This record gives sequence, C-alpha cells and structure tokens, in this order.
Amino acid sequence: MIAPDIAATLVTLTTEDGWTIDALQYVAPELETVAPADRVGIVHIHGKGANMTTGSPRYLPALLPGAVHLSINMRCHDLATDTRRDDVPAGGGMYESLRDGHYDLAAAVRHLRAAGIGTVILAGHSSGGWYVGDYAARYHDVEGRFLLSPLTDNKTRVAWWYPGGVGFAEKDAEAKALMAAGRPHDLMLVPSNYWAISADAWTQRVGEVDGTWLAAVQADDSPVLMVWGTAEDRDALWRELYPSFPEARAWAAVENADHDFSGGDEYEVAGLLREWLLDLTGVDVVGTAALPTPVTPLHRG
Repeated sequence: MIAPDIAATLVTLTTEDGWTIDALQYVAPELETVAPADRVGIVHIHGKGANMTTGSPRYLPALLPGAVHLSINMRCHDLATDTRRDDVPAGGGMYESLRDGHYDLAAAVRHLRAAGIGTVILAGHSSGGWYVGDYAARYHDVEGRFLLSPLTDNKTRVAWWYPGGVGFAEKDAEAKALMAAGRPHDLMLVPSNYWAISADAWTQRVGEVDGTWLAAVQADDSPVLMVWGTAEDRDALWRELYPSFPEARAWAAVENADHDFSGGDEYEVAGLLREWLLDLTGVDVVGTAALPTPVTPLHRG
C-alpha cells in the first residue's frame, strides 16, 4: 500500500443545499513557495460504497505532491452513515441521490477557488467519474477532468442484483409502493453487494435515461483524460465511448490492471496523470517525488 507521507488536514465543506461534508486536504511543504494562483488543485471523488481515503487518494497525494489534493466524502460515502439531519434519517451509499452529488463537488471546487488555486482538476474514480461528468455539464468551471475506470450507467448494479431480470419486477413494485406512501428513505433488501438500498435511490437508478453520462461528458469542453485497466470487462465499452468525447481528449489503458489499480499499477496511473497535466498546465505535479516513467502509452485525440 502507498500511504501519503505528507500531512492531511481535515476540512469541513458546506454545500449550497445545506449539507456539511468532510474532506482531506494534502498540501506538501514544497508548495509553500508556490503562489496559489500557480498551483494545480485536484479534487478526488470516490466511487460507490467508498470514501475519501479509498480509490485514487490512496496513492496520488503521495506520488504527485506537486499538486494540492482535496479528497471529499460525498454525502453518499460508504454504505450508511449518521447525517445528523432531521429530514433524512441516514446517509451513505444505500441512500445515494444522483440528483444531489453535484452540490458536494461544487463545495470542493469553491474551497479550492477560495484558496486562490488557479487550476482545478476533477478526478473521479468509478462512480466518482460519473459525477465528474454530471458536474462539469452543469457548472463548466474546471480546467480538466480525469476519469479513472468511470461508471457510465447507474443501472449496472441492478443487473448484478437481478441477473436476467429475475426478481426485478417484484423489487421495483416494492419501491413504487414505498414512494407512493411517502417513505422514500425506507430500505429494501437486495441480494448482494450493497445488501440494501432506499426506495428513492432505487427509483433514481432504474429511471436513469440511457446515455445520460455520455451526454454530460460531451456537454462541457474542458479537457478529459480517461484511464482504465484492460482486465476490466468494460474495456471494450470505454474504447467504444471514447471517440464521442470532446475534442480535447486523451486515454490510456493499463495492461492487466483491475478496477482499483493495485500491486504497482498505481505508479502507472500517477505517471499518466502527471504527463497529461504537464501538457495541459505546464506544471509538473510530481514535485520532488521520484516517479517512474509509465510504460502505458498516452493516446491523444
């Protein structure tokens, strides 16, 4: 495991819709002599059931200390968490609202802008990549988007829970009944993975219109880098979608890497992101760290 050897500061962010979320901010000592306007800030967005210490923040702050890193706990972090809110009994992945995630990202971007950071990059792993697409299409205020094994459709897990559709109709009817009864936050059991999901979260997932994420990615013209591992069963899907991305685009597929990039693949991811950011911003975010040159080619255009 690669652990950041720079201090992390716990910060609290307030969203426009009234939530408070936690984030870890990593600022290496070497950045003290760099003017904020000349710094690159990277907002890390975790995947489903994950949190601010998992995914790319597990290693990128240590390998790329030449950037400011802000890793957020979205309100849907982990599986379930006490929200200390009267109107919502709990938060976490079981209660995820696709409608609200952009508020969390906006709070992180505002935090970096308030600190004077001149260049802000969104870095989303898995479901975090879905939210990067959603956010940029709404706000159009970041300088770049890094999509790491991005989720392209929130209905994917529904197919895992009910392969071949067996049992789906009954569960969908249960969700509809709870919604009609004014009980959107009641949990329904599912047979694997999350093990439970709220009626509202279910309804949003199954109701997602096909192509929503790709349309969002296309709706903003900020540069995009998408990286994934060839060991994933979505390898072909990402290759198919990539040509439809905006013109300022780049991609890389790390040979035999899985969804979480472990066992040394972290260095490939960091090296590819470093190369892309150097071209994009002129800033070498590796700083004083030692990072091997990636063997994975970076494809542009």
